[in-house]
Parts: sequence; C-alpha cells; structure tokens
Amino acid sequence: MNTLITNWDLQILYKLHTFSSPELDVFFKNITHTADFKFMSVLLILLLVFQHTRKIGKQILVAELLQLAVGGYLLKHLIARARPFIVDPTIELIIKAPHSYSCPSGHSSTAFALAFVLVFSDCPIYWKLLAFIWAVIICLSRLYLQVHFPTDVLLGAILGCCCAYVSNYLICRR
Repeated sequence: MNTLITNWDLQILYKLHTFSSPELDVFFKNITHTADFKFMSVLLILLLVFQHTRKIGKQILVAELLQLAVGGYLLKHLIARARPFIVDPTIELIIKAPHSYSCPSGHSSTAFALAFVLVFSDCPIYWKLLAFIWAVIICLSRLYLQVHFPTDVLLGAILGCCCAYVSNYLICRR
C-alpha cells in the first residue's frame, strides 16, 4: 500500500513538473518562505504587540505551537517518510534540500493553521479569503519545489486546520 501511495504521489509530482518555468521557479521559491519560521515569528510579534490584533495573535501562536509539536516533532518521526528527492534521486531541487522527514508538511500545516484561525475568527471575509488562497499557494509551492509528496501536503493542511480549531476552542472558550 505504501508503495502504491508513493508511486501515485510521484506521478503527480512528475505531472506538476511539466509546468515548470523560470518565472514559476522564482515565484514559488519566494512565496514558500512566507511560511518559514522567521517570517511567521515576525508576523506573530506584530500581531501580539498591538491590542486590536492580540487575540488573533494568541490563537495563531497556540495553533502554530500545536502543529509544531504534533506535526514537526511527533508525526514526522513516527511516519519517518523520506522526501521525494530521496526516493527518486533524479529529482533536481531548485532550493536547498530540507533535512527533516517529509510527512506531514510543516509549511502546509503552518499556512492552514494561520488561515483557519482567521476563518474561525470574526475578521472580515476578504482576510479569510486571502489567507486561504495564500495557504493553498504554500501547499502548491511545496509540491512545485518537489520537497513534499501530495499526501504530505494534504496531511499537513488537515493538521493545520485541526490545530486552528483546537486553538480557537482554547482561546475563545473564556
């Protein structure tokens, strides 16, 4: 079953790679960094500093810590799935090779945690929509850059949504 899923995942990555171009390379290499730890840390600090965004900042912080603990530490080591470029050495990366396991995708869980914290909030609909579109683009970037399998990204997105839900419950139940 694992081989079947990996083969299916690889076929999707190969198909996506047929759409590669220098312009998309630049776009996805840059956009993927907006879900990195450094970028998210700056965003969280800004949200936590200002009174009118502090509640959202707390929710995002809790969601991100949950996804890091569950996804980044627990699931990645339990699943211990090799990345696509390890499984298929013919894959040529255009970014620096990540060293951790592949599943779940941390960037995807980060992006969907943030997006769904906003979905569960009372912020304007355009912020919710923009955050959701950004999260989907982050997921696509991880596939385009061939550092994750589609199932890694899917599990990461689901994990992010679940962490946002738990965070919303913990922060808003008061």
